[in-house]
Amino acid sequence: MNKYHSRKITIDGENFDSQKEARRWQALRLLERTGQIQGLRRQVRFELIPPQYETITRYSKKTGKRLKDEEKLVERGVYYIADFVYSRPDGAMVVEDTKG
Repeated sequence: MNKYHSRKITIDGENFDSQKEARRWQALRLLERTGQIQGLRRQVRFELIPPQYETITRYSKKTGKRLKDEEKLVERGVYYIADFVYSRPDGAMVVEDTKG
């Protein structure tokens, strides 16, 4: 149980963070089978802000010659993981999150 009092559940070999999310998945699968939606996917990761790198130029202490440049991670990327992503018949993409 987590801080929202939801319990993880496994249905058809797939793990879900809550019973509500599992029920929504089953409903969306039914909609996909009847052709009302298409391309249903779970746990889709979206990059909101890419990681930021800084190029560091190094020089040899002995010879003073330039060494291979290195990339140093300055800031990690920011990501959003959607519960479900699917397309409607009109072609619009729907990004959905299940909350209690």
